[in-house]
Amino acid sequence: MNHIVCKILDDLKTGTALEAKDIKEVDIASSNAVVKIRLLILWICKSPQRREHWKRLTTKQLQYDVDTRWNSTYDMLGDAIRSKPQLVQLIKDWPKDLAIYSLSELDWTFVQQLFDVLKPFNEFTKLVSQGRPTITTSTGIYFQLSKLLNMAGRREGVYTTYSISITEAIHGSLQRFE
Repeated sequence: MNHIVCKILDDLKTGTALEAKDIKEVDIASSNAVVKIRLLILWICKSPQRREHWKRLTTKQLQYDVDTRWNSTYDMLGDAIRSKPQLVQLIKDWPKDLAIYSLSELDWTFVQQLFDVLKPFNEFTKLVSQGRPTITTSTGIYFQLSKLLNMAGRREGVYTTYSISITEAIHGSLQRFE
């Protein structure tokens, strides 16, 4: 599961947590929504005043992802989606510093779609991590994920309106691992 998710994220050019710490301002404008969210969270965490300002906006903490756990990216996206009004307000409160990180409605749609694609992987990872999965459980997970990914890669069902970049990344990961 990890290899497929990492390939999808790599194909979408979401970058890594380590790369985000070294990104240059000129690169930010052309970055995708995941990179911007990652950089917003880093910006908040870099000073006590910013963290205090965030606490005044919400009690919700934003999880920053780590490169060794793909599901931390999933958690980070979920936190961002749940904190969208506060992130938008934060950018309004600090326009000089944060306007470059602003996400359009299209960006937020991309984030939601990517989150939805990663959700089954997260659920199955938790299921497998809870104990010792049987071959029956593992086979069932494989077939369910295969069905979902094939539908997404072919833009069928709920995936017909998904971002082409997401469905192409899924299609590419399927070709690599099948």
